[in-house]
Amino acid sequence: MVAQDGCTRAGRYETLGGGGNIAMDGPLLTPGATVRLKGSNAPFVASEHFVFCMDDKKVMVSYIEGGFPKWLMPKTEQPVGATTLRCYELQRDAPDDDIFAALGGEQHCESTLTEVFMLMQEQNHGQEGVLATNGFGNHFYIRDTAGVLRMVGVHWCDGGWFVEGDRIRGEAWWPVKDRVFVRAA
Repeated sequence: MVAQDGCTRAGRYETLGGGGNIAMDGPLLTPGATVRLKGSNAPFVASEHFVFCMDDKKVMVSYIEGGFPKWLMPKTEQPVGATTLRCYELQRDAPDDDIFAALGGEQHCESTLTEVFMLMQEQNHGQEGVLATNGFGNHFYIRDTAGVLRMVGVHWCDGGWFVEGDRIRGEAWWPVKDRVFVRAA
């Protein structure tokens, strides 16, 4: 599928009311890789990191859309210690509530913008790594400046990262093969 912005998104669409989603046996999420992040020493100011940039010496960001500019761009996070994130792959289309249930509840699903950006730095040119760079999405659940939990999605598109912020519990169903990242227990 080619979106209006010219990006090919493998399976990226919204299904209203679950129309067309086929019930399947087996787990919703398949565990994948874990990645250890070193942590940070300074506050993370989102507006200083999530910027349009096609400089190949930096994290290349080609799009910032959805609610990200309003909800998350003004955010400053305090330094985070070393963490480990676990990646899960969706085995069928699913809404946020199904993902939360499969992971043991919403409280087990949060991560930070600092962690998202650290992963993007590791794959700043779209090279292979824990983040999908093949058109599928990478989902993180992060609190915005008002404390509301949001879905932050990143995927590789047009030679840079496409970054978006979405409401949770909306009518969006995230597509099969997208990845969900949470802190490892």
